[in-house]
Amino acid sequence: YSFIYLFERLRLFLPTESDGSTTISLVLAFTSAEQIAVLIVFLVSALVVIVIMVVLRQSVNGTRNRDFVLRETMLPPVLTIRKEHRYHLFLSHVWSTGQDQV
Repeated sequence: YSFIYLFERLRLFLPTESDGSTTISLVLAFTSAEQIAVLIVFLVSALVVIVIMVVLRQSVNGTRNRDFVLRETMLPPVLTIRKEHRYHLFLSHVWSTGQDQV
């Protein structure tokens, strides 16, 4: 069940106060289901904007970062390849896990 559905159902069963407010509206601080819907739409929109900003930031930072550089020059290495070859292979290994046996 959604929050709006529960709000509407509970409002029908609870007594109304002298000022016209119900107990449910005093507890939840909402006077109508429309207020809940507006809040939900606002929160979802804010989350969508945050996700888009994070994705854009990650894509920009991902293109600027250099993950593999030479220690001496802090520049990416110049990789040469023979004409008969098509690929370079970088095999990273850790001695403690036995990957050096590859």
